[in-house]
Amino acid sequence: MKRGSREAGGIICSLLSILGFGVLALAGLAWVGLHFLSQVRVEERDTDRGRMVKVETPLGSVRVNQREGVDPKHLGLPAYPGARRADRDGGAASIELNLGEDRKEFTVAAASYATSDPVDEVREFYRKKLPHCLFTRAGIECSHQGYKRLIVIHRHRGETRIAVLDSQAEPESN
Repeated sequence: MKRGSREAGGIICSLLSILGFGVLALAGLAWVGLHFLSQVRVEERDTDRGRMVKVETPLGSVRVNQREGVDPKHLGLPAYPGARRADRDGGAASIELNLGEDRKEFTVAAASYATSDPVDEVREFYRKKLPHCLFTRAGIECSHQGYKRLIVIHRHRGETRIAVLDSQAEPESN
């Protein structure tokens, strides 16, 4: 009988040790998490070109600069003749990631246009103007030296919508 009670005592002791270790591990993780969160700094302000938000952490920082009123000519794609802006003023954002020695920056701009012309006519216009681009069912994709441009053409509420997205990544360094 003593042997069974010794085994039961050993099992209980082991379970209590595991439970204690688990409680200590959770407390340690909570302390590390709270310490990490206390080191996070967020800065937000308006600039002459839009809004800027910067988040700094012990691991690195992220900065986002919003740009309003994007000029369609700066998107680098031909405008469809007679199309009107379907969004208020378009928009753009530049995003900078700084993770110690690794720093990346990219910019994204978007605009939306509308026309009464049929989708096929709009696609044909871009096919002639952008013969070097990839034409798929989903849209038109153009890539060149870090720039990626996407045009999505679809029917929406009785008119043809042309959504243009332009992104530029910082060139890779060797």
